[in-house]
Amino acid sequence: MTELDSNSPIPLHIQLKNELQELIDNRSFNEKIPSERELMDTYKVSRSTVREAVSHLVNEGVLKKVHGKGTFISKKPIEEWLGNITSTTEVIKKWV
Repeated sequence: MTELDSNSPIPLHIQLKNELQELIDNRSFNEKIPSERELMDTYKVSRSTVREAVSHLVNEGVLKKVHGKGTFISKKPIEEWLGNITSTTEVIKKWV
């Protein structure tokens, strides 16, 4: 856990968003991120800061909110993981 810097020119919600993104990328969470309350206590920030950070990640498709259940890590389609993969035959057919 990285401590957020209230003296930084980078807003706290962006610092928290980046921290959460890094934890997600490093697979520090299984399927779900901690609750708003847990994030508030862990990072010593307000509920609005947590909500703003999480909203950014939801808008980017990294997280998915399920009412009454929590905030879950989105399962990205395999195409996003692998990029655009085409076979040699497909490339040749496009040019012929």
